[in-house]
Amino acid sequence: MMLKRARFRDEEILSDYLTEIRKIPLLTPESERKLAYKIREGDRKALEALVLANLRFVVSMAKRYVKAGGPIMDMINEGNLALIRAAETFNPDLGLRFISYAVWWIRKYIFHFLSRTESPVAIPERKAHVVFKLNRIRESLYRTLKREPRLHELAKEVNLPESKVAQFIRVMENHVSLDNLAYEFKMRDDAIPGQLAISELEDRSTRNSLASEVFRCLSRLKDKERSAIELYFGFNGQDKVSYEKIGRKINLSREGARRTVQRAIQKLARDPEIRLLKPYLEHE
Repeated sequence: MMLKRARFRDEEILSDYLTEIRKIPLLTPESERKLAYKIREGDRKALEALVLANLRFVVSMAKRYVKAGGPIMDMINEGNLALIRAAETFNPDLGLRFISYAVWWIRKYIFHFLSRTESPVAIPERKAHVVFKLNRIRESLYRTLKREPRLHELAKEVNLPESKVAQFIRVMENHVSLDNLAYEFKMRDDAIPGQLAISELEDRSTRNSLASEVFRCLSRLKDKERSAIELYFGFNGQDKVSYEKIGRKINLSREGARRTVQRAIQKLARDPEIRLLKPYLEHE
């Protein structure tokens, strides 16, 4: 009964908090850039303005981890700290929306918070340490190899069996794949069980912002590659289709369609801007 009352209390606090932060208007891309340049010059008011305008996105990220055992408001607090850190380090010259950069920091802070909690489903600190180390090595190898490192290459660096490294990678990516990304971009709500019963990406502004960045990256692909990816993952609100159907749509054989999809995925995986969306995707 105490736990149920606590959940209701969390829901009440969250509702009041959302009511307040939704009064803060969203920023245009140009406004974000202007604030970011001012922040670089040490303008604390600009920092506050950029952070406040993006608080709602922290809530959307925190909701993803309700089922991981963390109190929603505690995770939001961690995410807000991450948002400040992101605002302090954001480079407006990247050509990205701020939130596409900030999601990495938000997820990192929440993930680390969960590793420290006493929740029975939280990630043990020892395991979290290995995960963070593996992530650093993965990023280092990517910079050196100019591609995503293979499983055996990671295993060699951390001196662990490939099967164990694969387990840690699944933890690190929180089982979020490009398939999940396509599902989310179709604007479907997949509610989390429990008293809060809230969708993982309930806030339409969050989804639209992330979707716009991914579709901007897709626009760099060749026409057939872009069409194949959109059909394969079911973007634009469509159902996913088979290689055979993709081939018929873009005038290729089934094998030609498969190769086109895989080639496009490899290109996206190498795109530095797509890598900033790592909290949401992982190439095949």
